[in-house]
Parts: sequence; structure tokens; C-alpha cells
Amino acid sequence: MDEADDLLKTAEALFTEMNKNSGDWDELRRRIMPRMEGKARQQEQANAMTAVSVFSPVAHKSLLNLASAHLLFITPMDQKWFSLRPQEEGNDYSDEDDWYSKATEAVYRALADSNFYAAAHEVYLDRCLTGTGCMFADVTRDGSLVFKHVPTGTYAIAEGAHGEVNTLVRTLKFTAQQAVEMFTLGKLPPKIQEAYRDAEKRYTEMFEFVHLVLPNSRAQFGSDMVSPRRRKWMDVYIAKDARKIVFHGGFYEFPFLVTRFLKGGVSSYGEAPGKAVLPEIGATLLMDRVMDVAGSRAAIPSVIVSARMAGEVDLRAGGKTVIPDDLIGSQIPREWADVGDVRFMLDRQDKKEKLIREAFFNDILQVVSSVDRQMTATEVNARESERIICFFSSFIQFSQDFQTMMNRIVCLMFRNTQGAVLPDDPPDEFFIRSANGKKFELRTPKARYVGKIAQAFDRLQRYGLEGVLDSLTKYIQVTGDARIAKRLKAWEVLRFMWDCSGAPSKCIVTSSENDEMVEAEKAHEEQMRQAALMEQLAKAGKDNAAAAAQSNME
Repeated sequence: MDEADDLLKTAEALFTEMNKNSGDWDELRRRIMPRMEGKARQQEQANAMTAVSVFSPVAHKSLLNLASAHLLFITPMDQKWFSLRPQEEGNDYSDEDDWYSKATEAVYRALADSNFYAAAHEVYLDRCLTGTGCMFADVTRDGSLVFKHVPTGTYAIAEGAHGEVNTLVRTLKFTAQQAVEMFTLGKLPPKIQEAYRDAEKRYTEMFEFVHLVLPNSRAQFGSDMVSPRRRKWMDVYIAKDARKIVFHGGFYEFPFLVTRFLKGGVSSYGEAPGKAVLPEIGATLLMDRVMDVAGSRAAIPSVIVSARMAGEVDLRAGGKTVIPDDLIGSQIPREWADVGDVRFMLDRQDKKEKLIREAFFNDILQVVSSVDRQMTATEVNARESERIICFFSSFIQFSQDFQTMMNRIVCLMFRNTQGAVLPDDPPDEFFIRSANGKKFELRTPKARYVGKIAQAFDRLQRYGLEGVLDSLTKYIQVTGDARIAKRLKAWEVLRFMWDCSGAPSKCIVTSSENDEMVEAEKAHEEQMRQAALMEQLAKAGKDNAAAAAQSNME
């Protein structure tokens, strides 16, 4: 019980810190995406419908555009967006690079076969809405990767010494049936056991649990074959009301991705892009209500009548109203209290909606500006670079945050014996061995991002190489001098262009195969040189013999 109390105190302290941001998050959800409020409170979606009256369609669409841009520019499903590389990358390509290329393709296949991209979209919505998004990664029984979005507001985090998130606590609600599936019946408190035995409560009554994942001070060296309580991260579930630990295990790696949109100050949580325009969102909603009232007044105007005609005016379509003779010419009944001029409000509303779109980068995310002529490929590339350059700071933060998740994915696939697995025969550089060599830990590969945002910054190198090759081709065509081409490292040029293209590595020879081909080519050239030399010597011998014979005859 003492351990459970200490862990719950830790969780409560972290949740207290998290709650300093929860007010802003609740306001952002209500004003921009009400359905996320139900997720954050782990409630039915019906409760969130009460927020529809303060829901901003402009901010909602802007948020969706920004989240979709994350999928398009950072983790596109239909394009290569990362490449695994060794921690100590050399200047020349080697067999280690070939293995990491194959491992990259294996991870791509595993992600495509899982629910990663569906979960990532929900994470991006949270990242762009509240400034912080979270996702949990694990494997199923058949070895497939599985990911789960963790809504902002249900968890609290803490950072390590270098700013990486290494501690997470969250609240979960399970039915008695779900709790038994997770933890077995005997480990649960009596109240949950009673609910499980009650046919009416088993699937309906919810119970709250606290899940803690935090660094383990008693961890042992190793990335495999280590007892759960000696792994690097503690994995503890506590039944909150009973204050009882129902599961105590461990993780080899931190199992969560916690990504921040922008990071500022000392807070572990990210800065929400929409927070700065909450006043504008409120103002546009107020103006919407005013415009609705003005439209109703314009369509169904107020009418002034005499006391004698009260209740006699027929306002139905095609209705007829009979007025006394003495009121003819008195302009009664007539419209009264006309709607004022609302055109100035339209201008103000347009300006505020523009600020909202700009806060979510929508002005830059437009595909292309409206033009009357067809753009060249160079102009399209330049325009795209201008659009995605705005993501640079957020992209850098994402790449730092995602390294932890990439480590988790690679390690899960390494330990798998079926389903999503890594290629055979990993290089020694992939392991950190113990002193006696019996245990090992996995050396986290570097995730080099090659998606559209990374390409915008790497494009200079690729375009530079393409320009050099084009100039060399023209030079050789004009002069006929091909000696300059021999100064290029052909294999390195080919591999660089191949990696930039995203083409599969199985379609190109490995580094060792290339070395064998180079040696074979050198041997063939040497044979040809020796054959030519022998031919020249034989010809010289024949010429000498013929000359000697001619001399003797003379």
C-alpha cells in the first residue's frame, strides 16, 4: 500500500502541474473542435454537443487543414519520409548502410500494415489544437504494430535532463470485463470483482485506473531477457479508489510519443497555435450571432400598428389585413425599427477570420496562389518551398520528439519473432555489448527525415549535384574529353541519387556487391591490358623476326 500511495502522490503532483494548462485546452476544444472535449474527459460524445453554440467553423476548418498538412508534409503515407542511419555514419557507403536501408523499408511496411497513420491524424489534431499530442505504441499477439492516440488532458508528463519526455502518468476507465482481461480477476479489488460477477454491471459500470510509466532506478543493463521489474521504465497500473497496484511490469523503451507543436519556457507542454487568437474567435462568434439577428429582422421585420389593430395584422405569406378607413394614409401598419447598416461588421469579421487562418498557417498552406498562367516546375518547387518553410521550427521539434518513438518501433520489431520484424544479421554497430558479451542493448538508429520538409532543405545538395552532372555532360559532348568524369566517385553519386529518390534498396546492389564488381572490373581491365601487351609483344616479335629474315636474305 505504501508503494501505491507514493506512486499516486507522484501522479497527483504531475496532474496538478498539467491542470495549469487544462483551462486553455478546454476553451480551445469548445471553440474549435467540440468532439475532442468528450475524448479528453473520457465521456460520451453527447456531452460535447452542448458546445456547438460556441463552435467556430473557420477555426475548425483551419485546424483540420493544419493537421492534414502534418500528414502531407511530415509523415506522408505515400512517400518516403525517414531513413534509418547508424549513429556513427561514415563518408562512404558500407554493408552497414545497406542493412539500415533494408531496415528502413521493413519499418515502412510495418507502419503501413498498422493503424499508425490513422492514430497519427488524431495526434496531429491534438498537437495543433492544444499544442501537445500523444500516442502509445505496442505489438499485438501476432507481432503487428499497434498505436493508440492518448487524448490531451488524460495524461501528465515530465521531462529528462535534456528536454526529452521520459515520464508519463494517465487516467484510464475500464469496465469490470475489460479490467479482468487486462489484469486477471484475482489481482483486482473486491468492488471490481463483485461488478464482474454481476451480469448487469460487468459491461456497464466504469472504474478508474492510474497508469504510470517512469524511469526505473533499479534497472539492469539489457534490451532483452530482463525481468519486467528490472527494465528501464516502470509500468504500473493502480486501481484508484482502492489504491491498489493491479499490475507491476516494465518497458525496455519509453512507449509513448509526446510531440509538442512549439516549445517555450520551462513547461513540458507545447504552445497551442490557436491560443493567441481566442479573442478573435470569440469576436467572430459574437458577430455571427449579431448577423443572424440582423438577417432575421430583415426577413421578418418588426411592424408598428394602432391599438385598434392589435392582433389583426396578418403576417403570413399572401395574407390580407383590413384597416379602418380613418387609418388610410396614416402609413399604419408599417415596418418599424429597421436593421442598421451591418456592412462594417462584415469587414471586421473578414479581418478577424483572416487572423485565425494565419494563426493556423492556412494562408501559407494554400496549394498555389490564383494565377492565370501555367507555372513551370521550377516555380512550383519554389512555391512549395515557401509554403513548407513555415513548418521548420515545428518540424525540428517533431523530429526531436519522434526519435523516442522510432527507437520504440525499431526495438519492438527487433524482439518480434513474427509479423513486423527487422532484416536478419544486423551489424555489430546496432548493439552495445556488456563487458562479458552476454548481454546487449540496442543502439538507437538515427532517423534521418527525407519527407517534403526535409527535402526543402536538402534540395540544394541534390539540385547542385544534378547541375554539376548536367554541366559535365555538356562539357564532354562539346570537347570529347571524358577524363574529367573519372574524377567522380560514381558509386557515391549513384547511392546519393538513389536515396534521394526513395526507390527501394533491393533494386540496387549492396556495398559489398559493388566492391566485388569494382574488383572484377579492375581484373578484367588488367586482363585486357595484359592481353594487349602480349599482342604488342607478339607483333613486335614477328616484326623483329621478319626484319631479321630480310636482313639475312640481303
